[in-house]
Amino acid sequence: MNGQNCDDLILRLKNDKQTKYSDDQIDSLALFCSKNIVHSAKIFHLFSIKNYKNKKYAKAIHYAKKEVFSLEKQNITSLQYEKALYNLGRFYYSDLQYENAITAYNKLTSLEKNSIWILRAYGELGRCYSKKGDLFKSLSFFDKCLSSLQKKENRQYKGILKSIHTQHVNISITCDLINTKESINKGIFHLNEASRLLDSINKVGPFLPPYSLNSSFANLYATLHLKDYLLATKYYNKNLQLAIKTRDSNVISSSCMNLGELYLKNDKLDSSFLFLKKSILFNRKNNSRKAESFRNLSNYYFKKNELEKGLETINISLGISFGSHDDNTSNDIAPTELQLNETNNRRNIVRALSSKVLILRNFYKKTKKNRYLKELISTVHIADRLFDITINNSNEIDTKLLWRSEASDIYNAGIEASLLLNDNEKALLFLEKNRSLLLAQDIRKNINQTNLPNHIFNKKNKQYKEILSIEEQVKKSSYNYLKDSLFKKKREFNIYLDSLEKNFPKSFNSSFSLKVNTLVEIQKKLPSNTIVIYYSLNKTIPEKGFLLGLAISKENTISFEIEDTRKLIKNIDNYRVMISNPFSKKSDFTKFKEVSYFLYNQLIPETIRPLIENKNLIIVPDTNLDNLPFESLNKNDQKLEFLIESNNISYAYSLTFSELNKDIIRKTNNDISLYSPVKFDNTTISSLPFTEKESNDIKNIVNGYFHQFDNANKSNFLKNSANSKIIHLATHANASDNPQIQFYDSILPLHELYTYKNNADLVVLSACETNLGEIKKGEGVLSLARGFFHSGANSVVSSLWKINDASTSEIMADFYKNLKDNQSKTSALNNAKRTYLKNHSLSEKSPYYWASFILIGDTNPVFESNFILYISIIFTFSFLVFLFLWRKARKQ
Repeated sequence: MNGQNCDDLILRLKNDKQTKYSDDQIDSLALFCSKNIVHSAKIFHLFSIKNYKNKKYAKAIHYAKKEVFSLEKQNITSLQYEKALYNLGRFYYSDLQYENAITAYNKLTSLEKNSIWILRAYGELGRCYSKKGDLFKSLSFFDKCLSSLQKKENRQYKGILKSIHTQHVNISITCDLINTKESINKGIFHLNEASRLLDSINKVGPFLPPYSLNSSFANLYATLHLKDYLLATKYYNKNLQLAIKTRDSNVISSSCMNLGELYLKNDKLDSSFLFLKKSILFNRKNNSRKAESFRNLSNYYFKKNELEKGLETINISLGISFGSHDDNTSNDIAPTELQLNETNNRRNIVRALSSKVLILRNFYKKTKKNRYLKELISTVHIADRLFDITINNSNEIDTKLLWRSEASDIYNAGIEASLLLNDNEKALLFLEKNRSLLLAQDIRKNINQTNLPNHIFNKKNKQYKEILSIEEQVKKSSYNYLKDSLFKKKREFNIYLDSLEKNFPKSFNSSFSLKVNTLVEIQKKLPSNTIVIYYSLNKTIPEKGFLLGLAISKENTISFEIEDTRKLIKNIDNYRVMISNPFSKKSDFTKFKEVSYFLYNQLIPETIRPLIENKNLIIVPDTNLDNLPFESLNKNDQKLEFLIESNNISYAYSLTFSELNKDIIRKTNNDISLYSPVKFDNTTISSLPFTEKESNDIKNIVNGYFHQFDNANKSNFLKNSANSKIIHLATHANASDNPQIQFYDSILPLHELYTYKNNADLVVLSACETNLGEIKKGEGVLSLARGFFHSGANSVVSSLWKINDASTSEIMADFYKNLKDNQSKTSALNNAKRTYLKNHSLSEKSPYYWASFILIGDTNPVFESNFILYISIIFTFSFLVFLFLWRKARKQ
C-alpha cells in the first residue's frame, strides 16, 4: 500500500470510534503499510493510545511494544521512537509495573538528546522511584528534569512551562514524603516557583486548575515542622470549593481526605469523621487514596478508644494497599513477597502498619490478652520484610537512612511485645535489626568484593570516591552544574555496578539478606565472664516513651523496662554536659554523684546486678545512650564508686556486626602506624605538645612506624597505614556536620574513609570527639569511629568529648603497656583508666580526664601471648623428638 493510502487509513482508524479490531486484524493493517515502517508503527501507536484512554493497560502496552520493536528493527531513533518509548513507560506506570516503566524510561534517556520527551522521561523516572520508596533518587531525577527543562531555548512555550510547573510540584510532593525540616523548606520554595509559573500559564491559554499546587502547599504547612493548620485548611478548602463547582469527584475525595486528616491532627474528631466518610463516598477507583482514607479513619477510632473498629478499619486499609481484599473485608492481612515487591506508596503503608501496631499495643494494655501481642509481632514482621525490600533495592544512602529511621519505632514495638511474651529470641532479633544494619551490610559487601581483580576494585572505588566528593560540595553549594555533575556520575556508576553484577555475580549480589545472630548462637560464643546488655529507647510509643533492656549471659537472659523515660533522657543530656568539663567545686562533685547514681539505678537495675558482678560488660546502646560512658556511673549513693572499679566495659554497634567484622581476614606486616603532627602547616591551628610525649612513650613500648610533625601528613597516612595491626592518630578532630580528622597538611573528612581500606585489628583515635556525629535512628552515630569500621577496622578506641592532652598521654601510655602485656583490649583500656584514678585525686578524678575514651568492637588481645608461643615451640620440638625416636625404634 502506498504512503497516501496508509495516511488515509490511519486517519480513518483515528476517527473510527465504533469498530472493534482483533489483534490479528490490527497486525494485518500494520502489514499493509509495512513498506513504510513509520506508517506501520503509527498504526500500533494509534491502537496503543486508544486502549490507554479506555484504561485497557495490558493492550496499550502490547501495541506500544510492537511500535517500539518495529522502529528499533529499522534502527529508527526519531522523535516518533522517543514518543513511543515515553508512552510505553507511561502505560507501564499506569499498570503499576514500575520496574518495567523504569526500563523503558532509562532506554529513552540513554539516547542523551535534548528533546522534550527525553527531558520529561527524567521526571517520570522520578515518579517511578517515588512509588518504590526510593525518595532521594526520585528527588534527583525531578531536579535533573527541572534543570534540563529550564535550559531549553524555547522554555517560554506553554507546553514546556507546564512541564516545569509539574516538576516544581513533584519535587514538593517528594519533599513532603521525606519530611525533614530541610526538605519541607525546599518544598515550599518550589511551590512558590510553581505558583508564579501558574499565573503565566493561565494568562496565555486554557485554565490549568491549581489542585496539585494547593494540596501540596497544604500538605507542607500541615507537617509538624511548620504546623500552620489554618493555612493548610485554607488551601484544602480552595480545592474543595473549586472541585464542587466543577463536579470533580476525584478532587472532592482527595480534599475531603486531606481535611479529615488535618482535623484529626487538631483533635476535631467529629469534623474529621465527616470528611473521611465523604472521601470514601466520592472515591471512584483510586485505591491508594481509599487506603489512606481508611487509615485515617482507623486513627479516628483509635483516638475515640474504639479499638475494635480501629483494628477492622486499618486491616481494610492494608488489604486495599496490598491488593488482598476490597473495602468490605476487614480480615487480617498476610501479604505475599510478590505483593510486598509490587506495592506502591510505601511510606503510607508503613504509616498504616505503625497505626496497627499502636492499636494492638493498646488492645493488650486494655485486655492483657497475648493474642494481640502475637498479632503485633506478625505486623512487625510484615514491616520488616517491606523495609528489607525497599532498602536493598536502593543505592542511595539517604534513602536507606530514611527507611531505617522509619523502621526504628516499629522494631521497638516488636521488642516490647516479644519481652512481654517472654520470647527473648524474638526480642533479640528485633534488637539486632534495629542496630547498625546498613554498616553490617556494607561490611558484608566489602567481604564479598575482596576477590575482585585489583583493577576492577580500584576503578569502582575511584568512581565512588568522586561521587562522595561531589556530594560534599553539593551540601555546601546549590549550583546546578554540581547537581548535574553528581547526577551524571551516579548514573554512570550505577550502570557500571550493573555490569559488574552480571560479570561477578558472587561479589555483587544486591538481593542478599544479612543473617542476624540468634540468641543460641550468641550464648554459645559468649565467654562465661562476659555479659551483653542491649538497650532500646522508644520516645514515641507512647508519648512519655519507654526504655527496654535485655541482659544476656552464657546461661541466662534478663529483661527490664523503664516506663517513663522523660526524666531519664533529661538527666542523660545534663550528665553529658556535666562530665565533659572538669569539676572545680565541691558542689560539682555533689551534683555529679546525685545524677550519676540516678542513671546507674535506671540503666543497671537491681534485677541484673547479680548477673553482671565483676564481669566484662558489652554495652549495645541506643540513641541518647550512644555517647554515654557507662564506666563513669556511680554505684554508691554515699560515696564515689565508679562502675569501672568492678567491671571492664566495652561497646558494640550490634553483635551481628561484631561477629561479621571479626571474621574478616586481616593481613598485616607491622605492629603500629602512628601519626602525630604536634604542630600544623596551618599556623592558626593550635599545637598539641603532649602528643609528642604520647608518641614517644608508645614508641618505647611497640615497634612500628612513627610519623611526627610534617611526616604525619594525609598522603603518608593513606599510603602507609593499610597494613598495620594498630593505627594510632594523635591529633585534632571535630564532630561537625562532616566529622574530620586533622593531619599536618590537610583534613581527612568522614566520607573519604568510605573509600579507604585498612586491615587494623585496632584503631586508636586519640583526638577530640571522634565518636560524635549525627545520630541516625536505627543506625547510631555517623562518626569517625564508624568510618574506620567501614574501612576495615576490627575495633576502635574513640572519644566522647574534647579531651585533655596531659591525661590522655598518661592513659595511652598505660594502655599500650597493658596491650603489650597481652591483656585483652577491654582489660588494657579499663586498667589504664583505673591506674589513672589510683594515681590522682580531687578534681583530677573528674570523668572529664579519664572517661572520654571508649572501646568499640572486638575485645580480644592485639598481641599473641609469648607464653602461648613458647608452649607451641616446646610442643612442636617435643613432637619432633618423639617422632625421631619412634622411627629410630621401628628401624631397630
